[in-house]
Amino acid sequence: MMPVSVASRNSCLAQEEFMKAVFAINLLVIATLCACSPPDQPPKIAESQREALDKAKAVSDAVNQQMLERNKQIDQQSE
Repeated sequence: MMPVSVASRNSCLAQEEFMKAVFAINLLVIATLCACSPPDQPPKIAESQREALDKAKAVSDAVNQQMLERNKQIDQQSE
């Protein structure tokens, strides 16, 4: 078996440390990218309030339509 020189051993250690640093940086980048990805679905903030508002708008539209019809009937009767 051939003896390994000190310079060669130091070179291997330096390469090993470099690879560890590259690996650590890659892990950090991957973790950052995963943490920054948008969620699959947006959060449903105040969904019940939005549904209630939509129902109220629909009822309001129906009431307004009935009021217009009644006003037309009243106008026709007064003529």
